[in-house]
Amino acid sequence: MSYLLLVCLGLVAAFFVSLPYGEFVHATYRTNLLVQDSLGNRTEA
Repeated sequence: MSYLLLVCLGLVAAFFVSLPYGEFVHATYRTNLLVQDSLGNRTEA
């Protein structure tokens, strides 16, 4: 039982450690799309 608890806590800790990196990548991607949209360089899908 204690091993399962350690695995669960390890996964939760890894999620919280990696969360800011995912948000930063999303922010740069979103900023890039907004700049492209304002310049009119986006291709219509």
